[in-house]
Amino acid sequence: MHRRWRLRLAAYFLLLIVVGVVVAWQWTRMDPSWYRPPDPGQVQVQNSAQGMEMRLMEEAHQIRPVEEDWTEEVEEAEANAWLAARLGDWLANRGRRWPDELGLPQVKFEENLISVALDAGPHTGGRVITARVQPEMVEGRLRFQLDGVGIGRVPVPGDPAEKLLELARRFGPDDSEGMEAISEIMDVLTGRTSVDPVFELADGRRVRLRDLRSSDGRVGLTSRTLGRADDEPDG
Repeated sequence: MHRRWRLRLAAYFLLLIVVGVVVAWQWTRMDPSWYRPPDPGQVQVQNSAQGMEMRLMEEAHQIRPVEEDWTEEVEEAEANAWLAARLGDWLANRGRRWPDELGLPQVKFEENLISVALDAGPHTGGRVITARVQPEMVEGRLRFQLDGVGIGRVPVPGDPAEKLLELARRFGPDDSEGMEAISEIMDVLTGRTSVDPVFELADGRRVRLRDLRSSDGRVGLTSRTLGRADDEPDG
């Protein structure tokens, strides 16, 4: 009697495991509820991307006191419009290209966190991979601390950096050029590589990003405009 009860209990337990695995597998095929990349062909998306770009450039080119910080906010919708409509051209101008088999990236701004998601391509069944990162400034450089990784709507357990690199190797582009671009992105997202956030303006001045603050639906960029000399002011 007891043996039959134990066998029945084991069968139920095994059934629950199988059902759980099947449900989790199906959830990996479901896009995160917020993943809806804008259509880059829409005029509204193009105008939003161009408008954000022009606004940031106008702010950067203003004449300011040497040690004055200034802050500009970017809305989530603006950032995603830029990723959809302008990322390809931006990469091309730097001798890079976005891999053809990957879908458009999309970001979600949360309190102190930024989620980056993209369709990993047809060889994954169109599954969306998400990396959640925490931006921080370390000794004047921008670094991302990886907080979590997901496939579809399922969080991936384990060390986030190891899992993201594993997913990149498993689902990354087949061509070496595309994989090189993905590897560079992975190095930044996993914190293995920090970014020197200095941008040169057309007149020779430079802009240094000094802080990046993410909140619900927007990100604040605090910068300082530098002179043309190589030496930067203290602070």
